[in-house]
Amino acid sequence: MTCFSIERWLAICYPLKHKSFSSCYRATIAIIGVWILSFVMASPVLQIVVINKLRIPFESLTDPSWLHPSITSDGHTIIGTDFCAMDFDDHLSQMIFILGAFFGFFIFPAVVITVLYAHIMTTIRKSDQYLTTDQQQNARNKKIIKMLLAVVVTFFICWTPFHLQRILAIYVTNLNPTPSEALTKLYNYIFYCSGYFYYSNSALNPVLYNIMSTRYRRAFKNTIMFPFPSCKDRIMVKANSLSKPRSSVSRMSTFRFSMDRGINRHHKTNSSEDTRSTLIRHGTNGSQKVVLAKVITTDAP
Repeated sequence: MTCFSIERWLAICYPLKHKSFSSCYRATIAIIGVWILSFVMASPVLQIVVINKLRIPFESLTDPSWLHPSITSDGHTIIGTDFCAMDFDDHLSQMIFILGAFFGFFIFPAVVITVLYAHIMTTIRKSDQYLTTDQQQNARNKKIIKMLLAVVVTFFICWTPFHLQRILAIYVTNLNPTPSEALTKLYNYIFYCSGYFYYSNSALNPVLYNIMSTRYRRAFKNTIMFPFPSCKDRIMVKANSLSKPRSSVSRMSTFRFSMDRGINRHHKTNSSEDTRSTLIRHGTNGSQKVVLAKVITTDAP
């Protein structure tokens, strides 16, 4: 999510730099790097998470009704209730792990994403001062801002319950070993809701982009139709899908567009004059040489 936000930030705020970084090779390296980094960061979970079983309530240990084949050999847990959970040697290790994950994988990405999207929205708003007052263009810019806000808000909504549940786990196990009934109910409610929310985040992002972005829908359609094209084919498909003219969002792009129009107009006039003189000079040397001279002179800078 953070890498995607950085890519979008470069594309909108620094289009020239983004163009120099846009290549299949660099995209592949970035994807592989993200997977390797994610695996390294998640590797401690392989040692921390173990298989547990539900324990028999303390008050039921002396109840004869519990003495049946569903009890394990140790006499304290129930057969068929296996589940995965984190098992720490001490409370300090638990606090370090959970708080480190909270700040490293939630607070830091959230701050980065918020700052990048704030810069994107500022760039889009400032660009309106240098572009023509076109209603269609203004609507397009507002649509981009709405999509960015939807992505950021969705990220916070989907991941806040998960980390809140972990913070409550630290409080319950370390600071309040005998929580109240209301706190226990709140913890259980957040525990089950957080599982649905953080899985939903990965599913909601493509839906948001499909609803709000025509370019994303077009690229998604091309990906479904051509699942395994080469890098060259992907570039051609992208070029065809983006063939419609669209306005720039940066002052530099607007300035270059205006300069290019003036240069092209001047170049077109000079080219027509050079072509006319070339045809006069080489008109007696055969039609093939005339055509060749015309093409070379017209395309010269």
